[in-house]
Amino acid sequence: MKKIWRRGMPFSPEVAPLVSRMPAVDEYRESLLRLQGVWDSLSMLGQMSGTLPDIGATRAAFQSLSEDLLDSLGRTLLANVEQRMRSQAQVAIDILVRNLFERTADIGFLSTDSQLREAVRASKSAEGIDAASLRALQARFAEYAAKYTVYDDVIALAPDGRVLARLDDSIDACATGREPWLAQALQGAPYVEHFGDSALMGGRRALLYAAAIRVDERIEGVLCLSFRFDDEMRAIFSQLLEPRDRSVIVLSDARGAVLASSDPWQVPVGAPLPAAAQRGHQLARFAGREYLLVHAAATGYEGYKGQGWSAHALVPVDQAFDTAELQDAATAATDADDLLARLDTRELFGEALRTIPTQARHIQRDLSRVLWNGRLRPAGEGTSNAFAATLLREVGQTGERIRQVFEQAIANLHRSTLNAVFDEARHHARLAIDIVDRNLYERANDCRWWALDGVLRGVLSQPAGQRDAARAAAVLQRIAGTEDARLKEIMASLVTHLHDFVREVKLTEDEWRAGIDFLTDTGRKCDATRQEFILLSDTLGVSMLTIALNHAKPEGATEATVFGPFHTQDAPRVELGADIAGDAPGLPMFVHACVRGLDGEPIANADVDVWQADEDGLYDVQRPELGDRRRARAVLRTDAQGCVRFRSVVPTAYPIPTDGPVGKMLVATGRHPWRPAHLHFMIRAAGYQTLITHLFRNPDPYLDSDVVFGVRSSLVGDYVEHPPGRGLDGSAIDTTFYTLAHTFILPKAR
Repeated sequence: MKKIWRRGMPFSPEVAPLVSRMPAVDEYRESLLRLQGVWDSLSMLGQMSGTLPDIGATRAAFQSLSEDLLDSLGRTLLANVEQRMRSQAQVAIDILVRNLFERTADIGFLSTDSQLREAVRASKSAEGIDAASLRALQARFAEYAAKYTVYDDVIALAPDGRVLARLDDSIDACATGREPWLAQALQGAPYVEHFGDSALMGGRRALLYAAAIRVDERIEGVLCLSFRFDDEMRAIFSQLLEPRDRSVIVLSDARGAVLASSDPWQVPVGAPLPAAAQRGHQLARFAGREYLLVHAAATGYEGYKGQGWSAHALVPVDQAFDTAELQDAATAATDADDLLARLDTRELFGEALRTIPTQARHIQRDLSRVLWNGRLRPAGEGTSNAFAATLLREVGQTGERIRQVFEQAIANLHRSTLNAVFDEARHHARLAIDIVDRNLYERANDCRWWALDGVLRGVLSQPAGQRDAARAAAVLQRIAGTEDARLKEIMASLVTHLHDFVREVKLTEDEWRAGIDFLTDTGRKCDATRQEFILLSDTLGVSMLTIALNHAKPEGATEATVFGPFHTQDAPRVELGADIAGDAPGLPMFVHACVRGLDGEPIANADVDVWQADEDGLYDVQRPELGDRRRARAVLRTDAQGCVRFRSVVPTAYPIPTDGPVGKMLVATGRHPWRPAHLHFMIRAAGYQTLITHLFRNPDPYLDSDVVFGVRSSLVGDYVEHPPGRGLDGSAIDTTFYTLAHTFILPKAR
């Protein structure tokens, strides 16, 4: 790395522009330059007098070490400042995003409020909302704002943007029907965020959260929450900045425009920031003043990352490295030197910096050796013993001053780095406790708010024997609702059908317990090579039904079928024409398979994953004696014509494993466990849908009663029997053998 000379010393490119703003570096630079000057003078006098002719030998080493020390000092100070600034910025954006995540949940909950929905229902009637109902709804909004103090307004809107009711009726709102966020909310999105000027808020800037209000499953309005954005940012800034802190923390949007600033006099709202650097710091100028700037993007919470905002920490360059006050405070609070003596800080520094003390000791030893040689050597001609003694004394004192400078610089560097580590730990601890505090505070508010629900209060006010438990349960279901709408739909339907099933068959407690034991045993039977739950799903027909629903193929495409429990991820990849059977027992079989698109185009470079049972009806993973060795399975890649060819053994019908709970279920229900003979195929190709299917052998006694319901007539392959002779690979076959040719058709990826 090419260095840049500044003030008589070479520095790394990232440090050189800042050296003049680093008092500590400048102080040591001057000390070292003075010592170099003294050393040069003593070296000249020693050579002229003959007293110390070899003192100059250590001069180059001292010069090189001085350069390394100053550059390392500058780079470490810069890294410490960057680390502290980045911690501040990261905590700022992460606290904000965590808080805004809660807002996305709030709007979803409140939009289902019973009283709100009844008011919206009334607004659709000819009479509209009466004055008493309107006042009651405003009081409801006030109750909510009292519990959730982060909102300054709550507004119910008609689909055309008219205000039906709002908490702050002093705002003169204009028509909002054309605002994009309103249209998005009316489309049924779980929540919509909007930041910017809004007619709904009288034209001022606001951070709004909106969600549809559904009445009888129809969207009949929109609820909007106005978040106290400026108050939130002031609270975050006050947490992160100490009274004497010179940093400025700002929030910016995706374009780099400042949205909030801890010190608008230095960096005003609306000011443009330079594009964020991928790493390290940047230099930015505001109002004629130069700043060190560090960027932090949101880490995200539960997949939510806000609106693409970022946080930045800025500090004036002329103050960035003046850390004396902070260091004094840290020293007053703890005995820094004692702490340094008890901590191993070597891992905090790079290799170059860690070797400086060792190199300094080497120079000191070399200088001591020169000094002792001078004392033993007689004074040169014309040189008095007094002059030689004085010269040697000055050399010794210079060596001592060099040692002190290096030791002091390294010690201060250790303290500075340790303070930076403590700063980062302090910021992370602040983030952790803030998240915990906010989370618990929000949960307490949730409890207080839902305790005010009109339906719950109405049901609980009824006599115990007359309470409408179903209405109360509906409210509780909303309260416990998951953020994942699809999961909510699945779980709601599952619970409904499961309860209907229990009621329909009048399930007894013994039967319930037997069912629990069955599921428990099914889980215990699963391991790395056997999936009893897939087997259960297969034998109940659930696997094939799921495939039919999710893998409907266009006309002409090969049908899919069950995956089965015996696929492995470690099948060997083999060349075309290979014998994949290994030593598996069975009659020889030669397979030639091609993969085509719907238009007949050959699909080259497709992965064809094949696996099968052997003549005994066993897969390799069912034979303990094989261990991890794989046979009768492989992965091949199609050639330019889209084809693969391989040798294996003829598959045979086999029973699924019956030594587990699924086998017991089949026995109890009078079903056989047999599957017709087949080969498994999984075909994957870029740009095409993945195909999981079988090729069944015909004739087979179980084609019409496959225990897992996997047979499709289009998947019955053409297994052709041949007498002994030459195989397709030219080898001599002394037994009956089979050939199988098939073309798989894959549709394009969706």
